[in-house]
Amino acid sequence: MVQIIIRLIKKGNIMTQETKTELFYNKKENRKIPHTEHLDLPSAKGMKIVRVEWVPVSILDGHATFTVNEDGTSSYSNVARARGINTNTVNQHAANIQLGNWKPYHNEPPTVTLKDDGKYSLVTGEHRLQAHSIAGMKYIFVCVVEFSDFENKTALFWQYAWQSNENGEEGSSNVEQVRRTFDDIVTTVCAMIMNKAIKFNTKVKTVDAESEKELTEALIALKQKKGTPKFKNLINTIVGETIGYSGVPKTFDTKEFQKTLIDTKDNKHVVQMMKSSNGVDTDYDPRFARRIFKALSSGTKNVTGIIHFSGMTNEKIKNSRVIKQSIIRNYVEWCRKVVALADAGRIEDVEVKFIGQLDGEKEFVTLNGKSA
Repeated sequence: MVQIIIRLIKKGNIMTQETKTELFYNKKENRKIPHTEHLDLPSAKGMKIVRVEWVPVSILDGHATFTVNEDGTSSYSNVARARGINTNTVNQHAANIQLGNWKPYHNEPPTVTLKDDGKYSLVTGEHRLQAHSIAGMKYIFVCVVEFSDFENKTALFWQYAWQSNENGEEGSSNVEQVRRTFDDIVTTVCAMIMNKAIKFNTKVKTVDAESEKELTEALIALKQKKGTPKFKNLINTIVGETIGYSGVPKTFDTKEFQKTLIDTKDNKHVVQMMKSSNGVDTDYDPRFARRIFKALSSGTKNVTGIIHFSGMTNEKIKNSRVIKQSIIRNYVEWCRKVVALADAGRIEDVEVKFIGQLDGEKEFVTLNGKSA
């Protein structure tokens, strides 16, 4: 009798020993299964675990498309990855497998669904599947799942949600995980719309109430926090990608946009995202200015400050641009006032105290440790 100890990631899933035995079974030509293993199995809305097993790599259909580029390099497209899967991550997983460092019973397995033709369709774990193929493995250990309608959403909706959310969770492998990006979320929701997993009217240039509700619920299912600037940016971007950018501001990721710019010794770009709709960002304005003056002080001849806005309407962006045009001059004027106060000796009128956090201290203390 093979004893398997299964630990579910989320609490509230009760499994009997009989269920555990049914979930796990061996196949011909499989490697031997240890007597006791601790398995991390996934848990998600609308998803049911059927069993865990070793399946032949040859009958497992991935969702990535392999392409050989003109320069001889290879790339993969992926419905859950805006930029496809990462070939470096695939190679790292493959090296782990070849060196014997891959622990299939310790790491959360890829999830698959069983198709009518007897083959398996991959839901999550494309990097690991491609790595097993590269490493020459005949079998891969997987978790077979089924998706069903749940909470007025279709099975396909929950499959897309799990596929995206799994990329947002911490992995248990020693290979650095390729975490879900802003663009990955947009790609997934656009796929939901295209394949009618959510009701979204793409035939009009404005978002109706039902479409907005469906879009909001999809983003919440993808674990995005409603009301945040990121949430608003996601909606704007998805609407722009599906029905056009007419009346909808485009959004950008600061780090990704920075990568498109070329900095040299004499020319530097400073990119800053702004959020306040009144045009004054008390935190980001001085931060932006300090970065520009830091570049100038380092000897850079030309510095270009680039600003983009988050979570704003077209009209608010236009108004904020007018105010931001004077951001550097305003910062300089503020600095002059600070210097004038210092020259007038007002620094001596300022005392710095610390809240007493250590044993034996009173409510406030000064740097020399005396009670204040």
